[in-house]
Amino acid sequence: MAFNKFICFVCCSLIFLLVTPPYFLFAQERINGRAILTGTWKNQEIEYVQGQVAVILKAGRAKADIRTLLDQHRANVVREFDKLGWGLLEVPESVDIFALMRDLEKSEHIQAAEPNLVDRVQFDPNDPLFLDGHQWALKNTGQVPPGGTNDADIDAPEAWNISQGSANTIIAILDTGIPMVSGALSHPDLDDPSKFILGPDFSDPNNINGDGVRDLYGHGSHVAGIASAETNNSTGVAGVAGNCKVIIVQVFNSSGSGSPGFVTV
Repeated sequence: MAFNKFICFVCCSLIFLLVTPPYFLFAQERINGRAILTGTWKNQEIEYVQGQVAVILKAGRAKADIRTLLDQHRANVVREFDKLGWGLLEVPESVDIFALMRDLEKSEHIQAAEPNLVDRVQFDPNDPLFLDGHQWALKNTGQVPPGGTNDADIDAPEAWNISQGSANTIIAILDTGIPMVSGALSHPDLDDPSKFILGPDFSDPNNINGDGVRDLYGHGSHVAGIASAETNNSTGVAGVAGNCKVIIVQVFNSSGSGSPGFVTV
């Protein structure tokens, strides 16, 4: 009889786990009662507060000018618009704020709308090869190499708290190129055409192979990734200066060799 009760308890527990939404099983991080979510905005993975949108009004505009728009979207102003025109809106949690922002920016009274972004005391990107310790040169806790020395690294997280690079800074990589397929960037960490600029190929000045700066050796891709891989995108590695742009100049061929005689300015 006791055994049957135990089996019944286990079965009921399994059913509970199967039908219960994950947010009942795990505590979700919240700010002022609103959940912290992740999403993609302007090609960057972000953390933001659910159902909140920061809005800046155009010069000379006031809340009264967007009252009809606020009512239409069931939006409340939870932080009044300041003298610069910034205010914070809150909508029901079921609202897709990315669609809402696109709609708000169509208004003649609104200059910009953006998520209520979440900042952290320390920036630790979510790139898996950074999180699992493979990039020990950026953050070494003694995990690798085996018997590695704690903090024998470049203190990347500490540096990221100061700067993660800027799109106004362009890094030039003179190496074996970058991954490409059919003339287009192909590696998931190196495929943003607004970030990676394709420069000249001095290893094949006459473009005999027609490959452009396609990397057939691998070294250039490795170097470009270390310098400025697309970071905090839940993919691959983290770049040391992930917000910088990169110009790819090929000076070494598919064998990893090249001649300075081919390089002209």
